[in-house]
Amino acid sequence: MSVIAMASATVSAQALGLGGATADATNRLSLNAHSSLFNHAGAGHQLKLNKATAADTGSLLFQTGFSGRAEIGLTGSDDLQVKVSSDGATWFNALQFDRGSGRVRAMGALQLVPTPGDPGAPADGDLWYNSGTGRFRGRQGGVSIDLVSGAAATAIYGVLQANHPLTAVTTPQRLFNWSASGALSSR
Repeated sequence: MSVIAMASATVSAQALGLGGATADATNRLSLNAHSSLFNHAGAGHQLKLNKATAADTGSLLFQTGFSGRAEIGLTGSDDLQVKVSSDGATWFNALQFDRGSGRVRAMGALQLVPTPGDPGAPADGDLWYNSGTGRFRGRQGGVSIDLVSGAAATAIYGVLQANHPLTAVTTPQRLFNWSASGALSSR
């Protein structure tokens, strides 16, 4: 491997291919390597992706065999989005983070992985499905409470219907509400 040391040089190039990679008009910086390191110069470090307008895209695209599988970034708006694809052609919006409010939206069904018991130390605002008791539970004011139990909890199996902000989580029937202060109340 050849190494070129440039302690304080300024280099300007239209395209750069490293490690045997070929840069092109689309991928003007191209790298073949097992890993890459962007190190701090005495403090923190930021990787910046700047887009021209809100309608443009600034994102990280994860691929398998040069076919997209996941994308995280500002894709077509200034809201942070997480998208996934099984084939690189059809994409599903999984999560959206609203830039103005910080609200998180699940764009599809949100499934809580069933646990055989309650978590060891749940925090206020935590939600879980206890498969051992068949109860959909939450934590409020330091107390774990049943949100839904019995046949109704088994029927929903810990799945929250998507596209409803967490100020009003619904299934075919309303389960619970979150107040502005984060308090949880039953239907």
